Amino acid sequence: MRVIFLKDVKGVAVRGVIKEVADGYALNSLIPRGLAEQASNSKVAQVQAEIDSKQEANAARSALFGTHAKTLAGKSVRIIAKANEVGKLYKNITAEEVVQAIKEQLSIPVDTKAVHFDQPVKATGITPITITLGTHKATLNIEVVAK
Repeated sequence: MRVIFLKDVKGVAVRGVIKEVADGYALNSLIPRGLAEQASNSKVAQVQAEIDSKQEANAARSALFGTHAKTLAGKSVRIIAKANEVGKLYKNITAEEVVQAIKEQLSIPVDTKAVHFDQPVKATGITPITITLGTHKATLNIEVVAK
């Protein structure tokens, strides 16, 4: 029997997959527990339409991420922080501070999880960091200036 999985079933299939399973397994286990439903032509078409719309949304998001990555590549943002006389910061620059600076200065929304430091930013000066947007990466310079 062909079924559409409504939930993930460990070792069998994930949600949204259309799969041929044994009649007894479908009728006695999957369908009564709400894990799957019988695949009719209209339901298969509906699932396929959902899959297509998700793929289109992912492609649009990936294109947007690519545009943002190209915009960020090689750019520099300025962050003002407290430092001592020799330029050592009292606290490290955080991903939240970088995201806020990018949003204010370059008008690009970036998630804090996308910011990757090669090493902690502990001093004034220019430090390169990596921004990962989906599959796209960009190197951005942070210019830390003492207050």
